[in-house]
Amino acid sequence: MKKNSWVFIETIGVTLIISFIILLVIAAVLLALNNEEYANKFAEIAYYMLVGGVIMQLILLYRERGDRNEGRMQSTGK
Repeated sequence: MKKNSWVFIETIGVTLIISFIILLVIAAVLLALNNEEYANKFAEIAYYMLVGGVIMQLILLYRERGDRNEGRMQSTGK
């Protein structure tokens, strides 16, 4: 895959994780204002944002490990 594609995936992952934090803060504020129904909805959406962000980060981690292993193979001549 092109390097730009990986930067795009990284950007999406970071954006999802930041969105998780913001939505969780909003959920906490709504809960403090006794609006439990909306707080639960925001917390649920925040959870899905976190899952998406972690999956994106895992994809990047897997790719980086593959790149490192490929570099080792080339340096040893295998």
